[in-house]
Amino acid sequence: YRIFYQISACNEFLRKVDNAAIALPEAEIWKAEARTLRAFCLLEAIDNFGNVPYADETAPIGTTPVQMTRAELFTYLEGELKDIIDNSPLYAAGKSVYGRVNKGVAAMILAKLYLNAEVYIGTKKYDECVAVLNTLDSAYKLHTTPNGKFSAFQDLFLADNHRCTDEII
Repeated sequence: YRIFYQISACNEFLRKVDNAAIALPEAEIWKAEARTLRAFCLLEAIDNFGNVPYADETAPIGTTPVQMTRAELFTYLEGELKDIIDNSPLYAAGKSVYGRVNKGVAAMILAKLYLNAEVYIGTKKYDECVAVLNTLDSAYKLHTTPNGKFSAFQDLFLADNHRCTDEII
């Protein structure tokens, strides 16, 4: 049930940031991050449970969410993620503050959506998945340079791994 709590937390954040009494300089970025996190939770919900209840920030508080099929949510998520990637002020893939959502996160969620499209809508979308992943290939580089006595792979798990700036993890 945690997935649905996170969706409602994202919805509540989106409601509050739109109605803030003061000007928030990064409000549009925060909203895009919340939309991306909500999309991730919705993807996990349809992946784990199938047809799930859906409500967004425009739904009145206290109303029963609408039950949506996997196919309906697939269509919604595809449009939402494409809009986030193409039109949001999120940082570009590979270019963000540590721990913040960027367009690369949205692209990975879209790739996972396409990877499992056959289950959700009955149509394979492997080519679309590859196309999305290819856009990320140039934004992220694999860590391949060993540091001292450890291999490049081991280097990722050392206590000072914050010095590795070329890993995807």
